[in-house]
Amino acid sequence: MVHKTDNWKEALLKVRQGLNETKEPIVELSADEVINEEIDALILLLDEDTTEEIVEVSDKEVETEERSVEKLLEKNMLGRLAKSMELNEDNKQKLFDYFESGELEQ
Repeated sequence: MVHKTDNWKEALLKVRQGLNETKEPIVELSADEVINEEIDALILLLDEDTTEEIVEVSDKEVETEERSVEKLLEKNMLGRLAKSMELNEDNKQKLFDYFESGELEQ
């Protein structure tokens, strides 16, 4: 009959032999290294998502967006000008219309 002490000694010997046969050393990562690897993987995912979004936007959409921003800036400046000139609502509208069409309407 084989004793329990002999069984675990044989099992340990087999494990040690198996470890010696592996070509790559077993390296345990520190907690910081594991976290750094996870952060790097997340950054790569974010970069991929950002690249996809940039590729999907066409030049026409960019131009349209730029025009929209310019229009908002113009309206903001005209609103400030109208306020500083203390224009009433009717005169404010004339100011906005003038800058839209380039002509004074009567």
